[in-house]
Amino acid sequence: MTSSSSTNKVARVAAKSSNKSKKKGANLLFPLVIVAIVASGIGVIAYARSKNVGTGDNTTPPRAQLADGSAYDHWHAAFAVNVCGKELGPFADIGADVLGIHAHAGEALIHIHPFSVAAAGENARMGKFFDQVGLVVTDDGFKTPDGKVYKVGETTCGGKPTELVMAHWTKPMTDPDAKPTIIRSGFAGIRFKADLEAFSLALVPKGETPALPAGVSSLQNPSDAGTGQGIDPSTMSIPDISVDGTEPAASTPEGSDSATSAPDASAPASSAPATSAPAADGAGG
Repeated sequence: MTSSSSTNKVARVAAKSSNKSKKKGANLLFPLVIVAIVASGIGVIAYARSKNVGTGDNTTPPRAQLADGSAYDHWHAAFAVNVCGKELGPFADIGADVLGIHAHAGEALIHIHPFSVAAAGENARMGKFFDQVGLVVTDDGFKTPDGKVYKVGETTCGGKPTELVMAHWTKPMTDPDAKPTIIRSGFAGIRFKADLEAFSLALVPKGETPALPAGVSSLQNPSDAGTGQGIDPSTMSIPDISVDGTEPAASTPEGSDSATSAPDASAPASSAPATSAPAADGAGG
């Protein structure tokens, strides 16, 4: 009996010792886990700041203004949305500008003044401007901030079939008669590479070269005052259109120079009587 009692006592002592060891190990493990989580969080924050705020690459123009007194670029580009030879807009910001590619109300210009490396250099692309002013653009159509939809194969110009292009002038002020480069797809991925350029997103009859944007005249004296917030619908010029329910999909992913399929040149056109100016037919809102 004595031997059995002694054995039980030894077992109880061993069990208590084991439990204490487990508790001690658990107590040590918990702070180590907390330290690991905190370190991971700090790493994520540092990475995000390097990508979005200012410790990443900021040498390729347009450079972001990351601090007072630092070198940066402040560019302007004339911009128009052209439907059948008639300009829509101008467009203004629909929300707070956190990246620095924006518009000012009543002015047909793109202000390219990056606040972050996320919108600087290789990241300074047309898609960021589309998002800022509420334009939804695909390779074959677009929707304006007021909900109007224009689409190849459904919107025609006085009965003529259309195509969607982006016309790009590199020196519109010094060489306004130069033929623009015509881009037929991947509009959101178009990069801003220089100051004082001009762009026209145009739904026009097939083969027609869009006109130089009227906003080129504003490049000489751009307005950099105000926030550019909001849209005044009374300032928007919208062609007389018939209603159709088709709506383009979301805009092309930003940051990609690769082109997707070009607008379908064989899409059937709907008929509509022509007016004194080319009419946009078949767009919906």
